[in-house]
Amino acid sequence: MRKPLRYFLAARALSILGDRVTDFVLPLAVLAASGSAVTAGVVGAAGQLPQVLAALQVGALVDRREGKRLMVTADLVRAVVYVVIGAEVLVGGARLVPLMLLALMAGVGDAVFHTAAGSYLPSLVADRDLMRANGQPRAPMPRRH
Repeated sequence: MRKPLRYFLAARALSILGDRVTDFVLPLAVLAASGSAVTAGVVGAAGQLPQVLAALQVGALVDRREGKRLMVTADLVRAVVYVVIGAEVLVGGARLVPLMLLALMAGVGDAVFHTAAGSYLPSLVADRDLMRANGQPRAPMPRRH
């Protein structure tokens, strides 16, 4: 496996892990801070909404820009958004509107990252290795000796 592919797969796996942890922790943190299951559910749903609503626009953006730069930018934006969400939960009392807007921003970053990652991978591997490489971020492949 080439070095750039290893770095890409490691970064993508780390990003996916962060996404799944966030999907679980964010609504629980909002619930704990606000005491409202409705607020927690709305904030969680707001984070998923861009995957559906912005799919075409994100695809067009990814077609016009460099995938690697988009992935890095999207993850940096999401990191900042999650820090601000944490501050809102701890200091702001978990207000619904700011949390919804922040979750929407994180969701857009999520959509951009994963769309860009899907289109960037083919540039790292030969056509014959693409199916195997596509499966790697989700399930490690056994090594050949």
